[in-house]
Amino acid sequence: MNKTELLSLGTLILSFEELKTKANSKEDGISSLLRHFFDEDETKILETLTNNKETTQESLKSLNGIFAKNTIFKPAKFSSSSIYASSEPNYQANDDDFLKLYKEFLEDLDLIKSVNSKENLISSLEYLSLKYTSFIQSFDKDSSFTPLYDKIEAKVFFDSSLNLYKENKDSTEKSEEKELLLISGDFFGIQKFIFEYMPSSKAAKLLRGKSAFIQIFTKIIALKICEDIGLSSLNIVNFGAGKFRILSPNLEKIKNDLKDLQNRLNNWFIKNTFGLSGLGFCFVEANKEDFSSKNINNLEEKLRKKSEEIKFNKFNLVNTNPILDFDKELTKDNAHLCKTCNKRFMQSPNKDSCSWCEYFIKLGENLAKKDFICISKSKQGLEVFEDFYINFKENPSTEDKQNTIFDISNDEEFKGFAKWSLKSYVKTNSSQEIEDFKHLAQMSCQDEDAGIKALMCLKGDVDNMGIFFAQQDESSFYKINFISRLIDYFFSVKTSQMMKNKNIYTVFAGGDDIFLLGAWDEILDFAKELDKEFKNFAKGSSLSLSMGMVLFKSSVPINYIAKTSEDLLENAKELDGKDALSLFGECVKWKDYKDKELQDFYSLLITYDEKNILSTGFIYALLDFIDMSINIQNKSFSMLDTMWKSKLNYTFSRNINIKEKEKSEDFLILLNSLIENKPKALKMKIFEFIYKRRK
Repeated sequence: MNKTELLSLGTLILSFEELKTKANSKEDGISSLLRHFFDEDETKILETLTNNKETTQESLKSLNGIFAKNTIFKPAKFSSSSIYASSEPNYQANDDDFLKLYKEFLEDLDLIKSVNSKENLISSLEYLSLKYTSFIQSFDKDSSFTPLYDKIEAKVFFDSSLNLYKENKDSTEKSEEKELLLISGDFFGIQKFIFEYMPSSKAAKLLRGKSAFIQIFTKIIALKICEDIGLSSLNIVNFGAGKFRILSPNLEKIKNDLKDLQNRLNNWFIKNTFGLSGLGFCFVEANKEDFSSKNINNLEEKLRKKSEEIKFNKFNLVNTNPILDFDKELTKDNAHLCKTCNKRFMQSPNKDSCSWCEYFIKLGENLAKKDFICISKSKQGLEVFEDFYINFKENPSTEDKQNTIFDISNDEEFKGFAKWSLKSYVKTNSSQEIEDFKHLAQMSCQDEDAGIKALMCLKGDVDNMGIFFAQQDESSFYKINFISRLIDYFFSVKTSQMMKNKNIYTVFAGGDDIFLLGAWDEILDFAKELDKEFKNFAKGSSLSLSMGMVLFKSSVPINYIAKTSEDLLENAKELDGKDALSLFGECVKWKDYKDKELQDFYSLLITYDEKNILSTGFIYALLDFIDMSINIQNKSFSMLDTMWKSKLNYTFSRNINIKEKEKSEDFLILLNSLIENKPKALKMKIFEFIYKRRK
């Protein structure tokens, strides 16, 4: 372990000492608690929103009064339950809260395995620091919003980088030179990497492996950069969703090494993905002062512009051989073309897939069955990049000092190794094999006597993240890292727990978005549950969650479904203020879709259908009347559209036979109101009703 790593480890231990101090302290009261990051100044938030060109007065009205006050985080372990803030008005922490937390920390500390491996020791201690100090206020109390973990983490990567800079800088360099480099890595072309050339028959075997590979690959590249620089993994500022950031000293050698690594990565991606995907680096020079609350936005803007430049200069094609290599064997016999990707030559005629596709199939299978992943240089398992390999284990061995072991199980129990939310939830059978999409479709409408057998895709994304981060001004660097970590945990861990035993397949869930496939009715119910849960998690903020959902048969190409769901999500995000969903050809606000009148109407539809009061012709006629009402609202109507009310009355009197006259009139009044005021949301519910009763 080098000097820099020892310095980082020593700084990390400070968090445990502070936890011990809190446990032995006699300090009570709310002043020692970490405030919730949504407990904001309402005036500042509304001012920021007002200055945003995309925000209208209508969306501002809907935000008034939603802001939380006096919400705090209770002293607790980092978990899917503790990420929700407490709004108990009279809650005060006491000695027992911190003492209990410290005792639990000591119990977990005894479980750390492989202390002879510096990589495992550092990663395990960092994980315990995150687990036990994320909901404790920073020791210097410079901000009631700053968690102890984020303060310690920042001290680690600032001190280690500055120390390494001083040791290696050229004595002739000017003193005013920027001392730090903020390095950003971004895996681009993710959609193409995961979904291109994906046959529906093998999609279930491939998707999870491809999605997880993006996380594994970016993790390994981030670890490699830190290793080459001489820093520990603690200098990875943040990581997730195919992106990472690293803080390092600003040394010319590091810049040159990054350029060299970029060239090697470019060659790897051109060879293996034909240039459809890649991983690009950029960096900005900075001083510690650039990370202060008054300067952080300028630093972020510089990094954003650099990232945009990289996206327009992929692979540096001007200085790259433009002729791609190809497998000459393909020209001899197309019968040996991979039946999965249709791009590569199969090494064995007894297989259906090339080695590239087999790699991801094997990766997906291992993720479903194993709970530990080992990143190693021992040339065993699956090769990732250059001298890095991965192995999956049930009970990992700690003998190999080159192994960095992560626990990827979906539970939150510490088993001696740092946790990594890589696994995600997929429906498996009794043999722990991933269920194929055809079987998932057949699991639709299990509780119904009828209903179509189909899949539904859900693509969700958090709204207003840019606006939300823009208005953060107190200890923003620490605070933004904290916010990002909580949101990522909500999607990567909490949602997996919510899916347990459901017929759902996670393509990816992390960062601030989610992509799911599954039995269509279960996905639809899960979407409602997810919206409710996210609102509870993000209550008091301007954040919301929009979704695009598409119904499809299991035989439809998955890349088409991915593109369609992305387009539907974009449609939902075009609604004023967002917090919307796109479903069955329409976009509405979640509040309209969950409207009580609409739910009451749907319950009546079910009741009347069971009593054989409704006819199929009447249900389909309602869709026509709804479209007429929508045309009028869109101001693209004909005179015929204005007759929908009279047509509804006539059709109702001819087709509905409700014995009680009063109930009949109430039902018609409710129909009139919904078709006139919430036609799009009503259309969604009627389609749901039709698909659940179709035989």
